[in-house]
Amino acid sequence: LKASKDGPIPSPESLTVTKGMGKLGEGDPIASEEGRLITVEFPDFSLVSVYVPNSGSDLKRLPYRTDRTAEHCWDAKFAKYVRQLEESRKKPVVVIGDLNCCWKVQDIWNMYERPDFPDGLAEKPIADQYTGLTAAKKSAGLTPEERESFPKMLEEAGLVDTFRAIHPDATGVFSYYSMRFATCRPMNKGLRLDYVLASSSMCSQLRPEGKSAEEEKTTKKESESSKQSLPRIQDSFILDEDDLVADHAAVGCSIVVKRRSD
Repeated sequence: LKASKDGPIPSPESLTVTKGMGKLGEGDPIASEEGRLITVEFPDFSLVSVYVPNSGSDLKRLPYRTDRTAEHCWDAKFAKYVRQLEESRKKPVVVIGDLNCCWKVQDIWNMYERPDFPDGLAEKPIADQYTGLTAAKKSAGLTPEERESFPKMLEEAGLVDTFRAIHPDATGVFSYYSMRFATCRPMNKGLRLDYVLASSSMCSQLRPEGKSAEEEKTTKKESESSKQSLPRIQDSFILDEDDLVADHAAVGCSIVVKRRSD
């Protein structure tokens, strides 16, 4: 975090920090005992830092991640937590962290080898996108169940994938590279597992890069109007071009907030 030239951000000592999902996490040892979630209250928005449980190499936690009929389901519970947080605090929410899911075909390097990548492949039902990719279909974070559950979670929580909102067609941009094989990073064989999500109210002005002049003209008035709404997401990025010191690259965003005096 850093301040803009227009004013400072609150000092860490002045911010309220809570761990876990509160009552929603009760009776759920994964949500309540594994240190998966921290919420920081800023004046204009709530920031949720999250490390979503990995389904595991044996996929034992897959039902916990995605089965909304189970007693405990992370995706459903997390969406409810974000929604309740926004309603109770009366301010939008930003979620950042390892979401352990690649929901778009562009987010999975293996998909790039398919002859109909990306548009033709993306138009198929998720379950039909794995032709010749049996291993990927059974890999944590890439399973059809997780990829189908992810957009449901976004809708239920009222969240937007900020990077994809700005860069819907971006390919070859990943946040994770396996350390098991030394060639993954040099050959850009990665996954996009890490996200910045934000409440839809913070994203109404976001538009894809490379928009045509006609589209620009059509939406100019709406864009100017939405820019008056604060806070808002200005940019979303993945810092994947520098040398990585770990298997994950940093992700981040720029947020415009109301100006405050010193």
